[in-house]
Amino acid sequence: KTSPWTGLVFGWFQPMLALGNEKNKLDPADLKLIPLPSSLSSNTVTNDFERYWSQEKSWAKSETRNKEKNTHTTKDEDATDLNCNSKGNTNDECVPSLARCLWKAFGSDFIRAGVLKLVHDLCIFVGPQVLNRLILFLGNGAGTAVGAMREGLLLTVLVTASQITMSLCLRHYFFGCYRVGLRIRTAVVYAVYKKSLVLSSYERQTRSSGEIINLISVDAQRLQDLTTYLHAIWYSFLQIGLAIYFLWRQLGISCLGGVAVIILMIPITKATSRYMGKMQKTLMSRKDVRVEKNNEVLGSIKVIKLQSWEESFLRRLMHLRGDELAQLFKYLMFKASMIMLWSAAPLLVALATFATYVLSGNRLDVASALTSLALFDILRFPLNMLPSVINNLVEANISLKRITLLLLCDEHVSVGSGQLRDDGELEIVNASFVYDSKRPKDSFGESKGGVTQWQLKHMKDMADAKWEISLLHSQLAYADNRIKELEKGAMSGMTSGSVDETSALLPSSSSRRLTNNVDLLSLKRINFKCQRGEFVVVVGAVGAGKSSLMNSLLGEIRCLSGHVSLKGRIGYFAQTPFIMNDTLRGNILFGEERDTNGKPLKKHQYRRALSTCALKHDLELLPNGDLCEIGEKGITLSGGQKARVALARAVYMDADVYLLDDPLAAVDAHVGKHIFHKCIVDELLLGGVDDQLVDGSDTASVGRKRTVILTTNALQYLKHPLVDRILVMDEGCIKEMGSYMSLVSNRQSLFYSFLQSFQDTLGSDSASDTDMTEKSSLADNNTAVATSRSSLSALADVTEEPEVAKILSPRRGSSGTSPSTLPMTTPLTTSPPASSKLMTDEFAEREIGHVNPQIYLTWAKAAGSVWLALLIIITYATAEGITV
Repeated sequence: KTSPWTGLVFGWFQPMLALGNEKNKLDPADLKLIPLPSSLSSNTVTNDFERYWSQEKSWAKSETRNKEKNTHTTKDEDATDLNCNSKGNTNDECVPSLARCLWKAFGSDFIRAGVLKLVHDLCIFVGPQVLNRLILFLGNGAGTAVGAMREGLLLTVLVTASQITMSLCLRHYFFGCYRVGLRIRTAVVYAVYKKSLVLSSYERQTRSSGEIINLISVDAQRLQDLTTYLHAIWYSFLQIGLAIYFLWRQLGISCLGGVAVIILMIPITKATSRYMGKMQKTLMSRKDVRVEKNNEVLGSIKVIKLQSWEESFLRRLMHLRGDELAQLFKYLMFKASMIMLWSAAPLLVALATFATYVLSGNRLDVASALTSLALFDILRFPLNMLPSVINNLVEANISLKRITLLLLCDEHVSVGSGQLRDDGELEIVNASFVYDSKRPKDSFGESKGGVTQWQLKHMKDMADAKWEISLLHSQLAYADNRIKELEKGAMSGMTSGSVDETSALLPSSSSRRLTNNVDLLSLKRINFKCQRGEFVVVVGAVGAGKSSLMNSLLGEIRCLSGHVSLKGRIGYFAQTPFIMNDTLRGNILFGEERDTNGKPLKKHQYRRALSTCALKHDLELLPNGDLCEIGEKGITLSGGQKARVALARAVYMDADVYLLDDPLAAVDAHVGKHIFHKCIVDELLLGGVDDQLVDGSDTASVGRKRTVILTTNALQYLKHPLVDRILVMDEGCIKEMGSYMSLVSNRQSLFYSFLQSFQDTLGSDSASDTDMTEKSSLADNNTAVATSRSSLSALADVTEEPEVAKILSPRRGSSGTSPSTLPMTTPLTTSPPASSKLMTDEFAEREIGHVNPQIYLTWAKAAGSVWLALLIIITYATAEGITV
C-alpha cells in the first residue's frame, strides 16, 4: 500500500534503487522488497486465461451446432472470417478466437492505459496553440498592460501544466502497457507449455520441438512487444486528424495538399503489409526447421562426437541458417525501405502543404509558420509509428494463428474407468489399435503458393478421409483373415479330434501373413481383463506388440474399435527411461512434496524404493549420494542405473496399477533377480513383503496390494507361483494366454518355442542336458510338461547367484555392510559440496561494473566489421544533426 503521491511518481520503487546502489548488484531474494501485485501473479494470470479460453471454446462449439442446424447459411461465406475460420470437417465450423480471449482476460487494464494516452495526446496540441498566442502576444507589444501580463502568465502556466500532465500520463501509460504485455506473455507461455504436455501421439509427430520452442520464445515475445504501441492504431489517426484540423485553421484549404500525400500512402501501406506478412510466414517456417535440427544435434551430440560427424552436421546447420538469413535479409531490406518511405512522409506532407499555401497567393507570417511547423512535428510521430505498428500487427496476427493452431490440436485422452468398480482393475474388450505416426505425412503446407485457405482446408479434409478409409480397410482385411483362420481351425478340429482350447480359439503361429492394409494395425482384436492384485507377464518376440499393449492402457495409442478401461493410479516404467537434468533424489521424487530441507515427506517409502531397486550401493559410489546431479538425459549414469532410477520413481509413487515395460532388460542377471523378487513381487505386488516366497506356497493366503503387468523376455521368472497369467504376443495379437502349466503342456504352442530358444542361449552343457531330457520324454504330453518344468528349473539354477549387494561390492571385506542390509534409518544427504555441482550458479558468476570494451568489439565483428559499426554510428549522428 502506497500513498497517492508515491504511486504517481513511482516512489514505491525507490527502496529497490537504493538497495541496488548500496550492493552494486541485486539478488533474487532482494525482489521480496517489492511484493508482486496479486494481479501479476502466475496463478491469477493463468486462471483468468483458462477461464476465458474455456468460454471461447464453449462458444465455438455452440456456434458450430447452431450453424449446422441453420440450413439457410450461405455457402459462399468468407472462409477466412476472423471469428469463424474454416477448420475441421465442416465449412461452417467456428474456432475460438485467441485475440478475443486475451482481450477479455486483460483488456480492462489495457483500456485504462488508453485513457491515459488520450489525455496525453490532447495535451500535445496545447503547446502549438499556446505558441501561436505567445507570438501574437509578443508581436502586439502589449506586455506592459496588467491584463496582457496576466494573459502571458496564464499561457506560461498552461503550457507548464500540460507538459507535466503529458509526462505523468505517458509514464503511467507505458507502465500499464508493460504490465499487460507481461501478463499476455505469461498466459501464452503457460498455455503453450501445458498444451505441449497433453498433445496426442499424432500431434506430437507432426509438430516439432523447434516449432513449440519458437512459439514460446518468439511468438509470445511478439505479443508482449505489440501491447506497448498497439494503441497507435487509434491515437495515430486522432493525432493526424487533430493536426490537420489545426493546420486548416492556420493555413486554410492548403492543408489538403498534405492530406493528399497521406491518402496516397494508405494503399501502399496495405499492399506492403500483405507482402511482409507472407515473408514473415516463410521466415518463421524456416526458423522452425533450423531450431528443430539444432535441438536434434544437441540431443545427440555424444553420438556425433564419437562418430566424428561434427563437420557434416555443422555444414547442414549452416546451410539451414543461411536459408533463414537470406529470407531475413529480404524481410529486413523491405522493412527498411518502407521505414525510409514513411520517414519521408512528414517532410513530404509539410512541403506539399507549404507549397500549396504559397502558390495559392498567401503570405506566410511568423506565427503561422512556427505553429504549422510545431503541428508538422507532432504529425511526424504518428506517420512514422503507424507503419511500424501495422507491421507488428501483421507479425502478431501470424503468431496468434500459430499459437491458436497449437491450442486447438487434439489432446491425449486418458483411459476411463468404464464399468470397473475397484481400483487396480483393467479391461480391454475386442479392441484394435493403431499408431497415428503411421499416417503418411501431408505433402502440402500452409505456405504453398496459389492455394487459398478454403482449398487448403479441403485438401486436409481429403487427407483425413483417406487415412480413415485406410484404417477401415485394415480392419476389414484383418476380419477376413480371421474368419478364414477360424474356419480352417474348425475344419482341422473336426478331422483330427480334440484341439487344445487355447490354440483353437487363437490364431496359430503358422497363419499366413496379413495384407499391407492390416499391417497398419498395431494391435488387433485384443481381449484382456485383469482383476486387482493379479500378476500378468507379457512375453513375445521383438516387435510383437508388448510395448504397444502398455501404450494402449496408457491411452498413448489410438483405439479404433472396442473399448479400454482402467481404474486407479498408474505407475509406469518405460522401456527407455526418462531422466531429467536434476539430482537423483529429484528424479525419484519427480515433483512430489518435500519438507523444508528438501527431503521427501514419505521417507520410509523413499528408502524402500532405493533398497528394492538396488540403488543403495550406487549412492555410496556417486558423489553426494542421492543429491548427485545427473546430466542431460542421464548422460552421467549407466543404462542400468537409469533404468533403476526410473523404476524407483514408479515404486515411490505408490500406484494401484503398475505397467512395467521390460525393466529387467537393462540390468545384469543378478541385479535382475533382485529387482524381480524384492521390487516387483515383494514391493509392488505384495505391498512391502520382506520374506521371499518359495515354491509351493499358498498364493491365496498372500495379501496382494496392487496389480502388476510386466513385459519381459526373462523366461526364468515365469514359473514364479505368484505369476497368474502369461500373455504370448505375436504380430500385434494375443496368440496365447494362460498359466505357465497350461502353456507348456502344449508342445506346439508359441510359448514352448520361446522356452526352447531361451534354453539354447545358456550354453552347450545346459543345451545338451536339455536335449537328452527332451528325447527321453516324447512319450506323452504329461512327460513334456515335466520336461519343460525341469528345463526352466535348470534355467533358474543358472541364475541363482549371491545377493546383489555382494556382487556389486566384491572388494568389500567380510566386515563391510552390504547396501541391501543398510538400516532403513540411513541418513539422507542434506546438501552437496559446491565444487561437485554440474550446473553452476549464474548469479554467482555475474560481473560487476562497466562492460568490457572488448565485448563491444566482439559484437561489432560479429555484425560484419568494426568499420561497419562506425559507419552506422556516423550515419545516425548525421541524421540527428540534420534534424537540428
